[in-house]
Amino acid sequence: MSKLKIVLNKAAIGELLRSEEMTNAIRPYAESIAGSAPHCRVDETVLHTRVRVGVVQKMTHDDMENHTLLKAVHFR
Repeated sequence: MSKLKIVLNKAAIGELLRSEEMTNAIRPYAESIAGSAPHCRVDETVLHTRVRVGVVQKMTHDDMENHTLLKAVHFR
C-alpha cells in the first residue's frame, strides 16, 4: 500500500474562514433563527481566526421563561 500525504495550505484556509463568502454562507442560518424568535437581531463579527455570525436576543421575562431562542435553534 502506498502512503498518502496531504498538505494543507493553512494561509488559504485562514483567508477562507475570514472571507465574505463564509459570512454569506452562514448568515442565512442565523437570519432564519432570528426570524423565528422574537426580539432578535443578527450580529456579524470578523475575529482574528474566523468570521462569526450570531443571533442576539433582547431578553424579556417571557423569553427567559419559555426559552424562545433555544427553541428557535432546535426547531428550525
